[in-house]
Amino acid sequence: MLFRSGLLAGQLRFLYQIDYYRKEGKSSKEIMELCNIPDYRLSKADEALTHINGKQILSLLKKLSDLDILCKTDSTISDKTRFELFILEFLK
Repeated sequence: MLFRSGLLAGQLRFLYQIDYYRKEGKSSKEIMELCNIPDYRLSKADEALTHINGKQILSLLKKLSDLDILCKTDSTISDKTRFELFILEFLK
């Protein structure tokens, strides 16, 4: 997988995890303990989750997975270009 898409996928999985725990009714303190993260990172995740929901996160992860497969099986377009197109599509 592309380095950039791997970083993005990791952040999306983290946001989904926070979203899941919030929906389960976990407190901030419980989430910080479960995820072993500081308060600052949780507050930033909560801020990001005001702009995206769990369903959208899963959709983006699926698209990143498809991008990874495409990069490994089709060499007609560079991986960097594919990732840039993915980001542009995301920003629409």
